[in-house]
Amino acid sequence: TREMAQKGAFVEFVALGTLGRFKRVEYPELAEFIREVGVDNCLIATDAFSPDSPSPPELMRICLEELAATGFSQS
Repeated sequence: TREMAQKGAFVEFVALGTLGRFKRVEYPELAEFIREVGVDNCLIATDAFSPDSPSPPELMRICLEELAATGFSQS
């Protein structure tokens, strides 16, 4: 994945993968990965399809807030 991003591919991260039974990654690890491959090569989606997950807007808010806590900013 890192190699593909270095060649210009986009990497999609699914925010649902940070919650509950869907959890596959912690935010510090995700932040490190995003920094490694470059912000311009990353996309964030919610993939909030489960009745026990937050709504897509709420999940995106949570994701952006958590990434901000790791040092990312809006600019």
